[in-house]
Amino acid sequence: MRSLSLLALALLFSSSVAAQGRGMGRMGGGHDGDMGTIHALLTDHEAIERRVVDRPDGVETWTESDDPEVAAAIREHVHAMDARLEDGRPIRRWDPLFVEIFEHADAIAMTVEDTPRGVRVVETSDDAYVVALIQQHAHRAVSEFIAEGMDRAHQPTPMPSAPGADRSALPAYDYAQFTSAPLYEGTARVIGFAFRAGQRLASHTVAEEAYLFVVEGAARVTVGDDVHTLRAGEGVVLPGGVPHALDADEDTRITVVRA
Repeated sequence: MRSLSLLALALLFSSSVAAQGRGMGRMGGGHDGDMGTIHALLTDHEAIERRVVDRPDGVETWTESDDPEVAAAIREHVHAMDARLEDGRPIRRWDPLFVEIFEHADAIAMTVEDTPRGVRVVETSDDAYVVALIQQHAHRAVSEFIAEGMDRAHQPTPMPSAPGADRSALPAYDYAQFTSAPLYEGTARVIGFAFRAGQRLASHTVAEEAYLFVVEGAARVTVGDDVHTLRAGEGVVLPGGVPHALDADEDTRITVVRA
């Protein structure tokens, strides 16, 4: 299975275009500086400690390190991400959870407190759906990035399935044929598909590269001559100009992200 790194980098760098000419945020590092700090933290992820406490209205987190340079990088990154959320300057536009987080940025209250070893963050919302997004981001995105490093950062984050997380935007199943619906239109396009067990998307080719992510269920995805058996939480790059097809082994819903 190919890494997502090429598609991820392309989308990450394209996301800075909309932010040019606006303020660079409180940290002043800009997009390239933010990405450099993120890369450094992913490289040094084993030196980072993290604790997450769920609250009825969100989360309280501590992200810290005994290494002074790593602790400083944590503070820089968290303040930069706070500024991005406030200014509406997204990152990871190919990641469905991050798309939703930035779509609902106005409903999120974030307080960042520097500690001697890093930061303490309180992130809350009055909206139950946004609370589910915040908690999913804390546990299934940031905590996993810290635990697993760069390999995890190259994968999208599943949407929350907890009560209050409205997934009605994903297409419904249909016994007659698979269904699809647009989920997001911006720098990237996200399309959702729903397949009943046994339904098939015939082999076809598109010009642009894309990323296919299985939200629930299981499917066999044929890309050129390679067959990838994927379950929920797994995905594969679909290169531009290469035929691909999908066979649903059980009821399956997927998202496809195109630049």
